[in-house]
Amino acid sequence: MKQEFIVTGPEGYLGREFSCTCGKDHSFGIKEIVLEENALERIPALMEKFGYHHPFLVADTHTMAVAGEKLEGVLTKAGIPFAHHVFTEEHLVPTMENVKLLEAAVPEGTDVMIAVGSGTLNDSTKYASFEKGLPFFVAATAPSMDGYASDVAPLIIHNLKSTEKAQNPVAIVGDVEVLRNAPMNMIAAGIGDTLGKYVSLCDWEIGQMITGEYYCPNIAKMVRTSVDTMTANLHKVQSRDAETIVGITRALIMTGIAMSFAGVSRPASGAEHQNAHFWEMQELQDGKIPYLHGTEVGVGTILALKLYEGFLARADKIDLSKITYSHDEAKWEQEIRRAYRGAADGVLALEQRVKRNSRESWEARMANTKAHWGQIVSLAKTRLPSSQDFKRELSALGGPVSPAELDVSRERARDGLLYAKELRDRYTIQQLLWDLGLLEEVAEEVLDQLY
Repeated sequence: MKQEFIVTGPEGYLGREFSCTCGKDHSFGIKEIVLEENALERIPALMEKFGYHHPFLVADTHTMAVAGEKLEGVLTKAGIPFAHHVFTEEHLVPTMENVKLLEAAVPEGTDVMIAVGSGTLNDSTKYASFEKGLPFFVAATAPSMDGYASDVAPLIIHNLKSTEKAQNPVAIVGDVEVLRNAPMNMIAAGIGDTLGKYVSLCDWEIGQMITGEYYCPNIAKMVRTSVDTMTANLHKVQSRDAETIVGITRALIMTGIAMSFAGVSRPASGAEHQNAHFWEMQELQDGKIPYLHGTEVGVGTILALKLYEGFLARADKIDLSKITYSHDEAKWEQEIRRAYRGAADGVLALEQRVKRNSRESWEARMANTKAHWGQIVSLAKTRLPSSQDFKRELSALGGPVSPAELDVSRERARDGLLYAKELRDRYTIQQLLWDLGLLEEVAEEVLDQLY
C-alpha cells in the first residue's frame, strides 16, 4: 500500500512504497537493517526468514580478520554450508576485471551473496550479485562510505569512474563492536563523505533551476536531516562512542536510500565527488593506491565550498548581460586528452552525446541562470557551511584538509577544478562558474589559498 512520504530513520522505509509530492512513487528494496551488538549472529535467522540456504561470502584479508571469521563461525554453528572468496590484494580496487573474477568464483547452488566489508567489497558484490541474478546481504565493517543502501555501484571501467546500475542489498547488518573499532581514518572518511552532502544538495537544487533536472525536496530533506543529526555528535567520535558511530552509519545508509529513491546518485554526489573521482582515476593510472573515497570527498568538499565562496565574493558585481560565450572546442579536446589520458575517450564521448559545452546548451543555461539569479545566490549563502568550518571539523578528526596532503600536485588539482565537471552530465558549481566565464579565475584563487 502506498503511503504519504515521511522523513524518518532508515528503518521507517523498509519494504515500503511512498507517494511523493515530487510526482514520483519511491520504493525501497532493503528489507532488514540490523545495527546492534553481535549483529552477525542474526544472519542465520535472516537467511531462514528469506529462504536462503547456501551463502557465498566475499571478503578481503582485513575484513576476514575483523568479521569474516566470526561470521563463518556463526554459520558453522547454525549448520549452514557456505563458500567464500577472499581477495588477497592489500588495496582492492573496484575494477570491472575484479568483478568478473568474483562472478566466476560463485559456486553452483549459491542462493545469496554476503559482502563482508565496506566500499570496494560492497560495490563489487553488489554488482556481481546483480549480474548473477542473486540477492545479497552486506555485513558492514566500517562507517566509511554511503554505498551500503544504494542500488548503484561505482566501478573503474576503461580508466573511467562509472556509476553502474546494480541493486539494493536485502539486508544490511552492522555489528556495533566491529563498526566502532574500525580504523579511525575509515570513520573519518565516512564523515567526510557524509558532510559533502551539503555541496551535492546545493548543486542539485540549483541544477533543477538551470537544467530542469529531476529534484525532490523530500529526498533532499532526508539527506540534510541525517547529516545535521550526525554533525551534532561529532565531538564524540574520537572516544568511539557507540551511539555516535551508529549515528554515522545510519546517516550513510540514509544517503544510500536517498539515491535509491531518486534513481541516481545525484542527492549524494556533486562537485565534491567529481573532484574526488578525478583524483582517484589519475592515481590509478599512475599505478598508485588511491586514498579512501570518503577522505578524497572530504577534501573535494573543501575545494567545492571555496568555489562557492569565490562565486559569492563576485556575485554582486556580475553583470549577466555582458557575459558572452567563449569556448574553443579544439583546445578543450586537447586539454581533456592531456588531463584525462587513458580515460579521455569516455569523457569526449559523453560530450558528443550531451553537447553540454555547445553554444545552444550554454544559452539555455544562461537564460535560466538570469531568471533564477536571486535564488541561486541565496542558496549559496544559506545552504552551505564555510570552508573554514568544514576544514576545522575534518582537522579535528585528523583527516587531510588539502589536496597536497593527498599527494595531489597543484597542476592536478587545477585540472580537477577545471575539467572534473566533464565526468558526468551533472550541473555543479563548476558548471555555474564555467557558464559565467569565471571558472579559471576562481580556480586559481582557490589554488593560491591551498598551495
